[in-house]
Amino acid sequence: MEPLVIHETPKTPSVIFKPDGELILKGRSIPESVYKVYAPAICWLEELTAEHVIFNINLEYINSASKVMLLDVFRSIEFNEHIKSIIVNWYYDSDDEEHCETGKIFEESTNRSKFNFIACQVSEK
Repeated sequence: MEPLVIHETPKTPSVIFKPDGELILKGRSIPESVYKVYAPAICWLEELTAEHVIFNINLEYINSASKVMLLDVFRSIEFNEHIKSIIVNWYYDSDDEEHCETGKIFEESTNRSKFNFIACQVSEK
């Protein structure tokens, strides 16, 4: 299985998914077509055979359409029978409690994922 790499643009996040289970989503998620960004990620995750996933999410902004697709990403991970453990590191600006709350909503929408909420300054991201 090859890594999935989608390069960041001003409106789309970078996606770096590695076959060993390291997943990175970083940047802004306000694409004109959420399917162009998230559909390849979902398909890739359905084929992932790693037993342990560490998902680092460092999104400075997520629009509502992206939130819906990100929930589908979480479902793809959770429904993958190969994956035994899922750790999500949710990074958020320490001045942006609303973004932290968004992560907590995702946490409540999952069953097997363990979330870590990591506050940082914008310059640390």
